[in-house]
Amino acid sequence: MSEYELISNAHVGVTPAGAYYASSGREPTAARTLLFALMAQSLTPTLSAEKVCQWAQTNNEDEAAELLYRMQSVGWIKGLRAAQTAPETHMERDVPGLLKELAVDGRALLADSQGFFLSASGFTHETAEALGALAADIGVVASRHDDLVRENLGIDSAAWSVVDAAGHSRMGFWPLFIGNQHFVLVVSGEPCLHRTAFAHLVWGLTRRYAGEHDTSRRASTIRK
Repeated sequence: MSEYELISNAHVGVTPAGAYYASSGREPTAARTLLFALMAQSLTPTLSAEKVCQWAQTNNEDEAAELLYRMQSVGWIKGLRAAQTAPETHMERDVPGLLKELAVDGRALLADSQGFFLSASGFTHETAEALGALAADIGVVASRHDDLVRENLGIDSAAWSVVDAAGHSRMGFWPLFIGNQHFVLVVSGEPCLHRTAFAHLVWGLTRRYAGEHDTSRRASTIRK
């Protein structure tokens, strides 16, 4: 008998920390698979053993429930008392508002791996184009030296930054891997990736680019 009990009337949503983990690397993991499955939904879903197994891609209900419990424990998912709807991600209409929330000074942009900026907040068109090209160049360097950074130096991050003399980030570059797409999030100054807007950005991009399936009070999704 399982030692975990699903809270069937709770909706489960992905937190900013969960969205960051899911999109920050290419390597497939059970947690990343489940997070992207959740963000492929049009509404934050309620739980059932069948659904959790489907999202985790396993037939073992205990393993799926344990994975969900661990993800809740580290703050990658949260329980919601009411359903939330997936955000719209029209690049000109919706995404600039999300990007604005991700920087203290409101300046951020989203670029693709080829160096074209897709959406921006707070930058002139010319600056956004230049930053998109810079983001692509940094992405090439980061990919080339990924083994050095992660294995030799033990730094579990693919983000790069332009820093000032005190070591504070003046411009940060965060890769986002969603489905087969590779984006770069560029943030001026202090980043605010802990905000709901970041989770909504990744959720919306997942819905748009990684396929579809047909702020609330927190609750538990599973208990031990």
